[in-house]
Amino acid sequence: MIYWRNTDITEKQDQIIKLLYQYRALTNEHIRRLIYDHLSSPASGQKANISRFTADLKKKKLIQSFSCHPYSKELIHCLTPKGIDYYKDHALIDKDEPLAGFKGYPHGDFDSGMLKPGLRNIEHTMMYLDFAIWYSDVLDIRHNLYAVKKYVFYDFENAWGNSVSGQMKKVRPDGEVLRPEGIYTIEIDLATERKKVLTEKFLNYFRYLNSCVENGEEPQWVGMLVVCKDSQIEFKNDQRLHTILKSACEGLKYYSWTFPVRIINRKQNVDLRNLLINDPETLESIGISIPTTDNPVLEERILKEEREQQELAERERRQEEYRRREAARKEQERLLQERKQRELIEEKKREAMEREKNKSGNRLFGKLFS
Repeated sequence: MIYWRNTDITEKQDQIIKLLYQYRALTNEHIRRLIYDHLSSPASGQKANISRFTADLKKKKLIQSFSCHPYSKELIHCLTPKGIDYYKDHALIDKDEPLAGFKGYPHGDFDSGMLKPGLRNIEHTMMYLDFAIWYSDVLDIRHNLYAVKKYVFYDFENAWGNSVSGQMKKVRPDGEVLRPEGIYTIEIDLATERKKVLTEKFLNYFRYLNSCVENGEEPQWVGMLVVCKDSQIEFKNDQRLHTILKSACEGLKYYSWTFPVRIINRKQNVDLRNLLINDPETLESIGISIPTTDNPVLEERILKEEREQQELAERERRQEEYRRREAARKEQERLLQERKQRELIEEKKREAMEREKNKSGNRLFGKLFS
């Protein structure tokens, strides 16, 4: 039992509060799966326990609940400001940690307004949570509040000869997955977006990746997971899967080869890059044009770097030539000064000898007429 601000909180309730901060929002069924799913006791009894815990947390004003209608009859819970204060008093928060929110790292700093779940499209919210919880044992997932990336986009294609100013854009995936090779974005597909809208989503990633290449920056992400609804339809007949693959190739263009896109659900896993490399005939059979591997932005970046290197080498060559000329000039000046110094010494010697000679002549003349 934890005693906090005149409130008694059980260990299970403490666990629920921490899960709600981690996932943003959860239903009783989600919480049951996360806490009790490894046990052999009846699921109905487990869920009844969770219901008692969440009802008490709501009574203590640590959580708030919202309807999942029309997606389901369940309530979805999230933390109140009081609940967030409790969490922050009992957990490590570090807003500057780039891997915050992943396992073994602290969490980011969010308020109750930010953590409130997306209720306008509750099916999208629930589909993300179902995916994150289903794969919680094998994938390290964090929610979308960590996953916003801004970039500057220059629309050269629509400039029409006018001056182009950069537009601030952002990529905001539905979540992220941490893998040994890097971070993947999560995109939830409800099969409701038309191909044009879906292509624009991939095109946003294309523009972001271009901006990274142009600025010599490493992208935040190394690839993407597109999470779809479960389907029993075979690949050759799955029109939605075909639409996603087409949109990815058209939107990502040449990045389709270097930015892996995996389309997954609990029934299948389709890797676009693997198909491009090993089975392009299958893509062509469903009307997908194979994108070029040539990346003009990268080529321009390489040429720019080569030009900069050449300019740097030329500048260093000129500087070295200038240093040699300066050294030769200073050496010449030194030799000239030494010669003048020698001539001055010789002149003084001659003058001294002349004076001595005159003195000797005067002494001799004096003796002759003395």
